[in-house]
Amino acid sequence: MFIYNYALSDTEITRLTNNLPPPPNVPTTLTAFAGSNTLNFSWPTNYRGCRLLMQTNNLANGVSTNLNDWSAVDNSQQTNQVVLPIYPTLPMDFFRLVYP
Repeated sequence: MFIYNYALSDTEITRLTNNLPPPPNVPTTLTAFAGSNTLNFSWPTNYRGCRLLMQTNNLANGVSTNLNDWSAVDNSQQTNQVVLPIYPTLPMDFFRLVYP
């Protein structure tokens, strides 16, 4: 049995009906390491349903905190591991993990 002190979202209710309790509201554990030509991201399995977001930036205007300025990494919501290619000639990329 789960007891919550807030109204559950549609996504959280769907997860519960599939026997997947919602992860914590603020995911804090994101691990990243560089392979030969890849970035390998992982997060705990109880964070499935979270989205890995990316923002490409040359830092001229700083990194935006507005989530509308970030792009979701394809299919990151269905897993807890993502491998992305490294493009050394492109501007800097920043990543964050958000729920839902």
